Amino acid sequence: MKRLLCLFFMLCAMLGASSQLAARPQSASPDTSIYITVQGKVRDAITRKPLRLASVVVKKLNVSTVTNEEGYFILKIPGNTTEWTVDISHVGYKNQNIAVATLLLDKIQAIDLRPTVYDLEDVAVLSSDPEKILQMVMERIPQNYGESPVAMTAFYREFVKRNNRYISIAEAVTDIYKASYTSPQRDMARIFKGRKSADVDRVDTVVFKYQGGIASSLWLDVIKNKDVGLFSGDFFTDYNFEMGEVEMINDKPHYVIKFNQKPNIRDILFRGKIYVEPRSIAIARIVFNMNVENRPEAGRFFLKHAPRGIKLYMECAQYMINYREKNNRWYYNYGRIEIKFKTNWKKFLFFKPTGTMISEMAVTDMSDTDVTAFSRKEAVRENDIVSDKLSVFSGDSFWESYNYIEPEQPIEQAIKKMNRKLLREGMLKDTEQERENK
Repeated sequence: MKRLLCLFFMLCAMLGASSQLAARPQSASPDTSIYITVQGKVRDAITRKPLRLASVVVKKLNVSTVTNEEGYFILKIPGNTTEWTVDISHVGYKNQNIAVATLLLDKIQAIDLRPTVYDLEDVAVLSSDPEKILQMVMERIPQNYGESPVAMTAFYREFVKRNNRYISIAEAVTDIYKASYTSPQRDMARIFKGRKSADVDRVDTVVFKYQGGIASSLWLDVIKNKDVGLFSGDFFTDYNFEMGEVEMINDKPHYVIKFNQKPNIRDILFRGKIYVEPRSIAIARIVFNMNVENRPEAGRFFLKHAPRGIKLYMECAQYMINYREKNNRWYYNYGRIEIKFKTNWKKFLFFKPTGTMISEMAVTDMSDTDVTAFSRKEAVRENDIVSDKLSVFSGDSFWESYNYIEPEQPIEQAIKKMNRKLLREGMLKDTEQERENK
């Protein structure tokens, strides 16, 4: 079994309520500069349905975010000028450039993206052989993804649900040291600012906890982590490949290469799509699933700790990575992990909860000048449980000038509900009331 499966995404199931440990901010200091806030809702121009995970970028500033499940976004732009434009893109749609001044209106602006078609004449003909294209991608990694490190700021969110109930939500602003793509040095992340809400009853039978969330988001960059990632080992011998339909990303046609493990391979591997930008021959996006369906043994690769007798049955394990190009260099921009499973515990015959874990990391700022690594002692580790490292906090002003992913209504309502419960139990200070008293 490939090492990837053991390191990537580990889940904890354990008895009792979790402890609440506060984490001190790292060496970064809050940004108190002037900033303006813009917001909008991105929709399909024809169906009017919201477009989730649309990219929202101020390219000249390296400031970005993504839309939530309902198509909403909030973007904080440093400075007080309204001369900037916001570039909005989504796979399969034509880009929209919106003036910041337009988005500053009181009413949330609906931004409609139109499905786009491509002209075959615009597609650079590389090859009709998907394996040959992927070999070219590997050869050009140093040129496309850079041989120098990058400093990034990213917003991280994870939540865990048991059945339809949110039991844990954690959010953090992180500093990332993104090592060179040609160096064996590992990427590092440290938590600068974060908060959590947890609705865990002290008499709960089973508590699901996600281990290694932030570290997993870094491991998800499979182009950087070729030794333990999707492209490790016998990638070209373990999979079948075929060319899919060309799709548009950022108004550019991209090759789509489909892959699935060969029928004779017994290991639990993956299936998915790789999007290749033809002119640079760089991977812009990867969407893939682990082949866990109907595989009883799959659960043991995700379950780290559990009470005796509990079994985990995987329903799906889905992953997505997006990269963004700037000045002819490609950067890790967004990663998402979604795992769904069922549990069975012989001790409780009629208690068979289902679990869902979703985590996402969106790079909101980056710099490739004067980049220095921070200490490994400051970095989050593979076995860290993020929610245990954060303190409970409420208040809309918590993120100050830092960009974050706007929570969709169910998560927002869950946070408010959890915080109300913690207030009643005296575990959370009413920060809004404290401000009024001051």
